[in-house]
Amino acid sequence: FLKRVTSDLEPGHLCSVQCRPGGFPMLLREFSRALELSESATEDDIIASLRERAPSVICVDDAQRLVRPLIGGLEDIDHLIRFTRLISPQTSWLIAIGMPAWQYLRRARGDRAAFDQIIELEPWEEAQIATLIEQRTAAAGVVPSFERLVVPRQVQTSPVSDEERTKRDFYRILWDYSDGNPEVALHFWRESLYRRPPDETVYVRLFSGPSAGQLDELASTFYFVLRTVVQLEFAVEEDIVTCTDFAAAEVADALRAARVSGYIRERDHLFEIDIHWYRAITSILRRKHLLLL
Repeated sequence: FLKRVTSDLEPGHLCSVQCRPGGFPMLLREFSRALELSESATEDDIIASLRERAPSVICVDDAQRLVRPLIGGLEDIDHLIRFTRLISPQTSWLIAIGMPAWQYLRRARGDRAAFDQIIELEPWEEAQIATLIEQRTAAAGVVPSFERLVVPRQVQTSPVSDEERTKRDFYRILWDYSDGNPEVALHFWRESLYRRPPDETVYVRLFSGPSAGQLDELASTFYFVLRTVVQLEFAVEEDIVTCTDFAAAEVADALRAARVSGYIRERDHLFEIDIHWYRAITSILRRKHLLLL
């Protein structure tokens, strides 16, 4: 979305950075890199550089990483908002934030969220998901065959031998299952591809999503831990303890069990929801009124 709305800008008129785990100090480092300043550049140095360059637009992506669902957890996003006011008033800011964090911020601040315009992106449409899959598949040099695929009768719109119809029916199933989430759709598209020796043809089969029933009888601790990981996107264990107000041992046990079950994965001491389980987990959290999306 940010690339699309800034595609017509002249070079030098755009400054784009991505938030990474580590809060506002890490965001300042990203600004230093984008502006080609030294690693020791201070906030004042960055402000001076932005004022001098006066870019038309500054994009900040993944701002949900500046929001933590706890008391005092909005300090980093508040710091960013104060930071925007110190740059030229002729500069526009585009700040992209994930929906779980945005819902928390909106409930916490209401009309005081300090954004002039709010654009909520809708889930991708079926045709957009199909186009994305075909573009990524072609870029990977893969030519998938749908000839062995049998779609369920209730969505079958023509004889199974018609491969083009079968392909469209499959894309419809994938779009519906992913709720229009392109990352989830791409994951289950990969899950649908297979080779059967000795033929090197890549075939498509119906994917199998995780069983939602597996999540129905979890302890309440699990749901609050999973909700916190969804909201934080990348979560360290100490933040999960603080956000949930559970004992450290309870959180450690829940994280360990969630890793074993495949619900979450850990990279560099950061926990995130495994994409294979993302839809199932967010769905059950919504059903239990623990998450707004």
